[in-house]
Amino acid sequence: PNYSLDVVGAINSSSALQAGTSSVAGSLILQDGSNHAITLLSATQANAITLTIPADTNTSDTICLKTLANCSGGTAPSRVEKIVLVPEYANAVLDSSSDSSCTSANVGTMTSGLYNSGSTFQNYYKWAGGSSTTQCYDVVVQIPIPAGFTSWAAAPTVSGYSSDGTAALNVDVRDTTGTLDGTAYQSVALGSGTWTTVSLGSLTGT
Repeated sequence: PNYSLDVVGAINSSSALQAGTSSVAGSLILQDGSNHAITLLSATQANAITLTIPADTNTSDTICLKTLANCSGGTAPSRVEKIVLVPEYANAVLDSSSDSSCTSANVGTMTSGLYNSGSTFQNYYKWAGGSSTTQCYDVVVQIPIPAGFTSWAAAPTVSGYSSDGTAALNVDVRDTTGTLDGTAYQSVALGSGTWTTVSLGSLTGT
């Protein structure tokens, strides 16, 4: 059977007050007809928490309470998001004019493809220099920062391959203000004839 309890005023209990049971699905409905607010107060906590309910009831949206602090009393809970860039990067461009190292040393060919050997299955950009001296070209990509971003959780990594071990990747990371982030221009040496994954070090910008 279903039962209902309608109360106008306050319910006082000297012990825990439980509504519903874990074995039966249902809803807990709290209503305040005056100011759309529900106040939660613990007997051991001096400060109350007020939940403000939207005045617009002509919506079926579920309101997510996502700004409350965690139960240990610390800061609001956070989540870790992982961003993986796989060639060809979305919204990427090829450039040499904005890089002083490549402005006058960019003889070669940039292509993309798929490396498939054994257990390694990887997309790639390939730069083949056309000179006896070091040549370079840039792949530039702008990455939208996730909503609510506060800091980097871990150092990013980059993977690369060199046919003879003489090539290197130079990784330049800039924040939203255009400021160089972390180690300004990180040079990553690539192993000969094998894929190398290297940490870029800690990043601090936003």
